[in-house]
Amino acid sequence: MKTVIIGSGNMATHLGRALFDNGFEIIQVISPNEKHAKKLAARFHCNYSTEIKQAEKATLYLIAIPDKAIADAAKELGKAVALHTFRKNEKPLVLHTAAAVSLKTIENNKWQSGVLYPLQSLKKETDTDLKEVPLIISGKADKIKKIAAAISRRVTFMGDEQRLALHVSAVFVNNFTNHLVAIAQEICQQHHIDFKLLQPLLKETFERLEKMSAAESQTGPAIRGDKNTLKKHIEFISTPTYKAIYKDLTKSIQQSSQ
Repeated sequence: MKTVIIGSGNMATHLGRALFDNGFEIIQVISPNEKHAKKLAARFHCNYSTEIKQAEKATLYLIAIPDKAIADAAKELGKAVALHTFRKNEKPLVLHTAAAVSLKTIENNKWQSGVLYPLQSLKKETDTDLKEVPLIISGKADKIKKIAAAISRRVTFMGDEQRLALHVSAVFVNNFTNHLVAIAQEICQQHHIDFKLLQPLLKETFERLEKMSAAESQTGPAIRGDKNTLKKHIEFISTPTYKAIYKDLTKSIQQSSQ
């Protein structure tokens, strides 16, 4: 399957690698960042361009770029695809990789549309095995399932609303949790405490979720209604933003336990 990768960031790099390693023929990488486009294209031994309007004729176009740029990219791709000749029963497949962007954003009568969203925090520098990463797909084309199955063993179909709900949940689980850990690290650093002392607790918190729900495993002064400890903590926190976060999370825990 001849493939054009639009993007050169974390998502484009990882999905491109997965496709390439599973026999897909990457024929072009397109990115406004020429340095990154050239580097990723070298990995796939293919051509590169900085403009979507120069997209080559392909079977698969993978749009792996920031959410806000997908609509414009699809419009530009439409112009490029219109310059190529495809048989009616051989329309190309165009996939975007964003959880929070509707499938309708890239729909076009020139191609079949779909979504290929890996539920994982990806970094170029990290060699992540996508075989065990949940891969969320959307779209009607049978080819989407085949492509997804080549990349991951854990493929799930979802519509726009479910995919958005999953992404919101992922932000709470990953991004917000990571930020809370960053706050804890800062507090420890300010008071000359080794953060490694908290790592066993952090590990236990997540391991416990394999046995019970988060609501069942909730502990701490908020759920106990320990007003004296809560008061001391709030008075102790000096950063206004962190103080507000502490208060909001305490209120949320208490309300959810009622």
